[in-house]
Amino acid sequence: MSLSDLPDDIFQVIVKKLGDEDFNHLGPIIRSNKRGRDIGLSREILQSANLMGMCLHPPNIFPGQLFRNFFVQCLEFENATVMYYEAIRLIVREQDVVGSLFLLNQLVPTYDYATIAYAFFQMCVGRGDLAGTTFDTIFEQNSVSRWGSIYSFELEVKCEALIDTIMDFQPHFGMTFAPDWKFASFDCLSIPECPDWHGVEYFCEGCYIYYVALRILEVL
Repeated sequence: MSLSDLPDDIFQVIVKKLGDEDFNHLGPIIRSNKRGRDIGLSREILQSANLMGMCLHPPNIFPGQLFRNFFVQCLEFENATVMYYEAIRLIVREQDVVGSLFLLNQLVPTYDYATIAYAFFQMCVGRGDLAGTTFDTIFEQNSVSRWGSIYSFELEVKCEALIDTIMDFQPHFGMTFAPDWKFASFDCLSIPECPDWHGVEYFCEGCYIYYVALRILEVL
């Protein structure tokens, strides 16, 4: 029995598994016939499809580029990976802070990398209250004690990944954030006055977050 002989419900289950493994598997199915196109491009398939292979090379998803139309269709179906990378594109390429935060907010706190990006971007626009609350959520999820402990390696990996992703989008080095930016202090988030400042080699959680925020501001 070939795929074309399968009932729609079984065929859809198979297509979903293929798409969840890699979006490239959907190509032959979408091009096969009307049923393959309708199911392969349906919300049920595209919402969970694995698009990392596409998004890891950001120029592919820029307006007018190879995968942009397909990317936008997945965005309309709220594919979480696509929403995250579009949020990064908006803030890096378009300087659209509001649009970026709108997309990221829908992924918080379910997706770690989106949650970290949301916290840093809120900090950079001066919303220390939202940034502090979001970082507390991150620490709780990762079983990391709050501000004042030596920073965790897991946090460093995710922060460095965010900066790498921003750089992959080829920032214009514009003035995305206010030139007179000050660290958004709130409650225990008054990092510049941290009594345990450790220079550039060792940080407490708060000092490291302050350091990463400065790096993000530098490139955006």
